[in-house]
Amino acid sequence: MKQSVRELSGAAADQFSYLIVYAPDFPAEDQTTADRECDRLLEMLLEIKSRAADTPKKQWLTLAIAEVEQARAALSTSDASGANGLLHEAEDHFSAYLSGKRAKATFIGGPDGGVEQT
Repeated sequence: MKQSVRELSGAAADQFSYLIVYAPDFPAEDQTTADRECDRLLEMLLEIKSRAADTPKKQWLTLAIAEVEQARAALSTSDASGANGLLHEAEDHFSAYLSGKRAKATFIGGPDGGVEQT
């Protein structure tokens, strides 16, 4: 039976916590790796994104997915501190998805490449 988005979201939140607490040194009895656990989280986030109808919500998920991918890469180069920061950012973006928070533009880019603060 396919999990509901609510169940998947709960599992993803738990997976974020697991990664943030343990990566890259998972308990020996779990017999897992950072790659495997990041892949598990990415799979959940991609499934949630595929079912999300709201475009702004998809944007939060896109950010979270990109940061988890970056964290996975950082873990593969033994940058546990950088990976942990990225995972926290990804978790924040996932929380924004869950809350339905709308992104707010803080600047506008002009055609000449100039930037104007809003």
